Amino acid sequence: MRIAAAVLLLIIGAALPVAAQSVDFGAAVGPGMFGGKDGGVQKSTAVPLGLAFSLCIDTGTWLRVGVSTRAPAGEMDNWAARGAYRLELILLVRLADKTGKTLDFLASRRAKGESLRGMARSLSLDYDALYEAALIDEQCVRERTRELGRVSSFESTATPGGRP
Repeated sequence: MRIAAAVLLLIIGAALPVAAQSVDFGAAVGPGMFGGKDGGVQKSTAVPLGLAFSLCIDTGTWLRVGVSTRAPAGEMDNWAARGAYRLELILLVRLADKTGKTLDFLASRRAKGESLRGMARSLSLDYDALYEAALIDEQCVRERTRELGRVSSFESTATPGGRP
């Protein structure tokens, strides 16, 4: 009996230092993770397509076509949500850039059923040349979209380095 009690005390004594140790797995749960202002993971509102557009088209072009340079990705996402497809958006941006018209103005003409070729003709532009240039831009957007799709879901910690 004494031997059993001694073995039991030895096992408990050996387990105490292990139980008292703090093991950190690099993850913590706190009140900020449940809708609070600080802590947790923040997700960007930008999606890969809009962000790819903003990376492939320069700031000067965004200014000339009347798109805010603060959030071109969001504006391109809005156009895509309205039903515009990638090449169509690029052509509209290029048409607006070449003519000095705003993207909104040309998109409203497009929404009324005017073809892109007809729009280019009425603005005295060579549609075929514009289309060839837009294909190059579309390739850039396609590559950026694929690259951005590999970068998880655009998550970042609330503070740089994950530390307050």
